[in-house]
Amino acid sequence: MPKKIFVTGAGGFVGSVLVNGFKDLNYEVHALDKFYNYKINKSPRIVIYKYDLQKFINNIKIKSVDYLIHAAAITNPKNKKIKKKLMDINLSLILSSLNLAKKLNVKKYYFASSTAIYGYHDNILEYDENTKPILKNDYAISKKIGEEIVREFCNSNNMDFKIFRFGNIYSGYEKISWSRSKASLIQKWIDTVNKGGIMKTDSFKTKRDWTYARDIPLVLNNIMSSKRKHPQIINLVSPFIKSDLQMMKIINKNMRPSNISFKENKKYKNKIKPTCSKYLYKFKFTQWTSPEKAIKKIWDSNT
Repeated sequence: MPKKIFVTGAGGFVGSVLVNGFKDLNYEVHALDKFYNYKINKSPRIVIYKYDLQKFINNIKIKSVDYLIHAAAITNPKNKKIKKKLMDINLSLILSSLNLAKKLNVKKYYFASSTAIYGYHDNILEYDENTKPILKNDYAISKKIGEEIVREFCNSNNMDFKIFRFGNIYSGYEKISWSRSKASLIQKWIDTVNKGGIMKTDSFKTKRDWTYARDIPLVLNNIMSSKRKHPQIINLVSPFIKSDLQMMKIINKNMRPSNISFKENKKYKNKIKPTCSKYLYKFKFTQWTSPEKAIKKIWDSNT
């Protein structure tokens, strides 16, 4: 019997990657979202529910699943009214997912948090799980409070859990949606290259962690198969840390035969630092896709 996994936010950027990825890993995937902005592959191993998470608990038709990954969240919405309610909505979604997990008798609950909680530290070169959070916006605050809610709920209900702080993720096919009004910088670069424009950044020297989206289900599967209960908080980031200029050159080399110009704002003060993980190595995952290979895959899939 295949393992059953339930994914909230299944129609979003990360959620759709999880659904399609776990299907390829032979899981029975139950996908839930109100809106599906990304393609979900057709498969008898995928069950799609088009519901509001907060209402779905009254319409459950399955009795149990092995795992639940909560990936539903609003990041940077277009609508100003929704933006003002971002924190309340995200925290309500977290509570609904926990109650759903309890009702489905899940063996393990996973919360998709974010490395955005680290904010900016002037005297630290790379952030890890022990870095003190500096919460700069409502999204980061909702993720940090969400972590505390998850920890308290799961401990009170004897539910195994892990919190994954997702880093700088790219796929090559990001979309702007009602809940996510801005694409990542690398998506802007890829779109620029496809149009023959100039790739821009505030500083060539800015370093970031770069995680290829399709690696996420693979590393999660590796962790889920492990018997390790600790650590409970893990930065889910690849080991590839590169500067913006290095990534621009990789994109230019692997996506087009012609040279594309690069431009920076030299007056910019660096406010971005990369994130690493002190614990991910313990799970012995070795299948990370390098930026060079990832960009080539993106180019090949678009041609």
